[in-house]
Amino acid sequence: MCGIIGSFEAHRGDGPAWRPDELARMTAARDTMVPRGPDGCGLWHDRRALLGHRRLSILDLSDAAAQPMTGASGATLVFNGEIYNYVELRTELRRAGVEVASTGDSAVLIAAYERWGLSDTLARLRGMYAFAIWDPRSGELHLVRDPVGKKPLYVASYQASDHGDAPAGLVFASSVGALRAWHPGGRDLRVDPIAVEQFLVGGYIPAPRTIYVGVEKLQAGTWMTVDSHGRRRGGQHYTMPLGERTERLTAGSLDHLGSLLRTAVERRLRSDVPVATFLSGGLDSS
Repeated sequence: MCGIIGSFEAHRGDGPAWRPDELARMTAARDTMVPRGPDGCGLWHDRRALLGHRRLSILDLSDAAAQPMTGASGATLVFNGEIYNYVELRTELRRAGVEVASTGDSAVLIAAYERWGLSDTLARLRGMYAFAIWDPRSGELHLVRDPVGKKPLYVASYQASDHGDAPAGLVFASSVGALRAWHPGGRDLRVDPIAVEQFLVGGYIPAPRTIYVGVEKLQAGTWMTVDSHGRRRGGQHYTMPLGERTERLTAGSLDHLGSLLRTAVERRLRSDVPVATFLSGGLDSS
C-alpha cells in the first residue's frame, strides 16, 4: 500500500512555475499519507504537473524503485498497488529490446506504457493498482484504477484564485484527507447530503460520489485522461466477464479454474520482504 497525490494545471504550460508555498503545501498533503507509505517519499514537478508519492517497499527495496519515477522517454509515474505479472511483462519487454533497470513492478509499468501506450498496457496488466502518468510528449495526464477498485483514487477540480480566468486545475490522491490538504479550497469543501443519505441507508457511498461535493472516486476499471487544454476524456478498460446461467461445470473447466487459482496465488506471493497469509477461523477458509 502506497500513497499517491498530484496536481495538473494545463494553463501553466507557458506560465509561472510552482511556487515555494505550493510545493510546501503539496509536501504536507503527501505526508498525511505516511501510514500508507512509511518507507520513503518523493516529489517531482515540471511546469504543468506536480506529483508526490509515499512508498511502502515490497518489490525492489532499493532507491532504483523510488517514485515519482521517470521513464526513458520522459513520462513520469506515481503508482499505488502491485502488478502481479510484472515478471512476465519484463520478459516481454526484453524480447522487444527494452531493458528495465529496477527489479520491481513500477519500472516495468512505466516501461510498458512507453513501449505499448496506455490501452495496450492496460490490456496486459494483472494486478491491483491506482496510478497516474504524466506524459510531456502528448501533454496529457492519465489516471487509472484497477478492474475491481481495490486501490482508491479520488479526483477533484479547483480554480486557482491567482490565475484569473485560467481553466480549472485537477488534483488527485489516494485519500480524501490528502486531497483536502492540497486543494486550495479544501477546508471549504461541502458535505454532500445525498452521499450522507446513501451511507446511512446502504453503509457505503456508491462511486463516483464521495462525502464531499465536487470530489469524485475514479470508478473501478476506468481511466481518465486530461489533455493540454484541461479537457477530460475517459472510459472503461475492464468489464467483469460473467458466464451464462445455464453454463455447467465440467472436469475440464474445474481443472482450468484450479490452474488459474494456483497461478494467481503464486504471483501474489512474489515479494522482497517476508510474506504472511492470514485465514479466518471459519470452515470455509480452512
